[in-house]
Amino acid sequence: MDTLKDISISLGLIVMGGLLLCVLSAYAGGSIIVNATSPTHLIGTGVGNVRGRVVLLAQTITNFPNPGAQGTSNSVGLWAQASSGLDVTNFAVIVGPGTIALLTNLTFTGTGLVSVTANQAGNDSCWNVAPTVTNAINVTVEGWTYCAGRFSVLGTNQGVVIDNDSGLTWTRDANIGGTMAWGGGVASNYCASLTNSGYSDWRLPSITELSRDITVGSPTGLMETSAPILPAGHPFTNIAAVAYWSSTEFDVGNAWAVVTHHTQPGAASSQDKSFDFYIWPCRGP
Repeated sequence: MDTLKDISISLGLIVMGGLLLCVLSAYAGGSIIVNATSPTHLIGTGVGNVRGRVVLLAQTITNFPNPGAQGTSNSVGLWAQASSGLDVTNFAVIVGPGTIALLTNLTFTGTGLVSVTANQAGNDSCWNVAPTVTNAINVTVEGWTYCAGRFSVLGTNQGVVIDNDSGLTWTRDANIGGTMAWGGGVASNYCASLTNSGYSDWRLPSITELSRDITVGSPTGLMETSAPILPAGHPFTNIAAVAYWSSTEFDVGNAWAVVTHHTQPGAASSQDKSFDFYIWPCRGP
């Protein structure tokens, strides 16, 4: 019959033959059990045997990257990493318009916030269950697209372009006034006093007229939020690779602009009103 004794048991890890193995050690005749396969193990040689219970090692989810905002038709391959090195395939949608198939394939059924959890169940020989980690993913409508035959240049007036998506008229020259500040009404006053191509009712466009940004723009805004910011073959000239002011104020010191530099093409961004950016006058409804 086995003799039950109080012993000091510790659990560690070794690498053997390229594999990570559990090591259970105890002072009971100096024996060591390697690659144990159950929580209770027989230890000892000589006078009687000793049974000891393995204390499982703690593990955590060390990396569960958030994929960022998603459109309703997108799918995301979920991935996470545990400190134990064990595979993480336990993902679940806790709340929101999302479903998971084939363990890691997340798809969306509507708009809103989707909360997804990841955990690692551990195993009997080495590792305890990892605490659950949660990611929140914002699901929005799809990015807006351009209609066919979008722009028209009047045969009798080559200096203006009509955007058939919005009905607005824009100056064909996108660098008609150079750079200027927003503060003090400089940019808006320039547009209001402009006479171009026979028209004198120009204005500085709002951010919804200038941008198709999902949050602050509109489906009929002039510029897309990623390259190319305008469709191939557009008729505009002299588009500056810096930024363009909108008439929309962000707060007391900042206003909305659309970045046209190649590092952030089409990004809607709040900028200090004192900065000198370009203006792109529009007119119409």
